[in-house]
Amino acid sequence: MSNKDKKNLSRLSQSLFFLVVLIASAMSTQAQQLNPKFHYFIDGQAVQRGWSVGDPGNWSKSLDENGEGLSANGKLSVEKDDFQGKGDAIRGVWGKKKMRGVLGLYGNAVDLSEVEHRAALTFEIKVNKKPTRPVELTMDCGYPCGGKVQIRKTLQSAKKKQWFLMPIPLNCFSAEAENFDITKINGIFNLATDGKMDVSIANIRLELLPEGEKGCAAE
Repeated sequence: MSNKDKKNLSRLSQSLFFLVVLIASAMSTQAQQLNPKFHYFIDGQAVQRGWSVGDPGNWSKSLDENGEGLSANGKLSVEKDDFQGKGDAIRGVWGKKKMRGVLGLYGNAVDLSEVEHRAALTFEIKVNKKPTRPVELTMDCGYPCGGKVQIRKTLQSAKKKQWFLMPIPLNCFSAEAENFDITKINGIFNLATDGKMDVSIANIRLELLPEGEKGCAAE
C-alpha cells in the first residue's frame, strides 16, 4: 500500500470514527428528549418512572438494579427479555399461587385529559403462556382512583411467543370507571391477574388514534 493510500485510509478511519460518535451522540440526545408525558418504557428503559411488583405481602416492591425482581409472596417474578435488541423488554411470570400479582410502572402524576379521546396507550406484547384467569390492565390515579380494561380474551386469542402491537384507547379506561381522574395518572401501566400467566412487554407509550376512531367514547 502506498503512502498516499495509507493517508487516505487514515482519513477515512477518522471520518468513520467521528460519524460513529455523532450517531451515538444523536441517539443519546434523542433518548434524553423523550417526553415522559407520552413515553413510558422505551428500548428497555423506564422514562422517569420505575417498575414494581406486588402481591398481598407487599403491593409495591421495586425491581433491582438489573431490572429483575420477585414479589414478596412469590406470586410474580420479573426479568428482562428481548424484543428488537438485547434486554429491551420486560417479562412477567405469574405463578400458581392463589393470590393477585401486579406489575406496575409508576412515576410523577401526568395530566392526559387533552388527549383522552385522541390517543391510545400502546405497547408491544408477547404471550409466552396464556392466562388462566381474568387479566386487568389499569391506569392508576391514586388508590382507590383508577380505570381498568379487561384484556384476557385478547391475550388468549394471541399466537404464543409472537410479538404483536396492542393499542388501548385512553377513553376505554374511563368508560366504565366510577372513580377515575385522567388528570393525575401516576401508575401509567398496571397489569394484574390472580391466575397463571407469562407475558413480555416492550415500548409502552401513547400514540394518536387513526382519524375518525373514537375508541370507547359514546356515539
